[in-house]
Amino acid sequence: MTEPSQIFAFLDESAISDEKGPGTYLLCAVVCNRSQLDELRQVMQNLQPRGARKLHWHGLSRQPARRAHWLAALNTLSLMSVVVARAGNANERPERQRRKCMERLVQTLHELRVEEIIAESRGRADDKRDVEHFVRMQSRQLPGATIRIHHKPGPQDPALWSADAVVGAVAASIKGEERYIEQLTRYTLITLAP
Repeated sequence: MTEPSQIFAFLDESAISDEKGPGTYLLCAVVCNRSQLDELRQVMQNLQPRGARKLHWHGLSRQPARRAHWLAALNTLSLMSVVVARAGNANERPERQRRKCMERLVQTLHELRVEEIIAESRGRADDKRDVEHFVRMQSRQLPGATIRIHHKPGPQDPALWSADAVVGAVAASIKGEERYIEQLTRYTLITLAP
């Protein structure tokens, strides 16, 4: 029987569209110790709007004060976040951008001793592509490729909502709206060349 994971990363994504090409793809991981997990989930649930299936950055687009409150609540937990961003070129599809971001992200998560990744599900076919990508990374012996990955629907695990907030704030910053990124205290942004 394997030991339960002690360090988790909760993943979410965002894409900034560009009329001329594939735009910028962002992949975010919020790193959490097992001892912080219940508190993270409780804090996120407490912020969930009444009647909403989950707390969602885009769902609060007309409520900047609620977004700010969400980020402030995350700061109280002292969690580390890592965001990898990749601007695409004219021939690059979003799925390739995701793979490139994932490869860089898992290397960083490996350095942070993450044992398990919980990614927000994008549907059965896309989730399967992620798992297959991890198998390919393992065959290439990429650092971090042995981290376990599985997927959950966003409403099923409130811890996933933390990654949605961080990636939303970074995406807003890339689009020129700095007020949210200024509130994040513990994050790293890694930008990949196309």
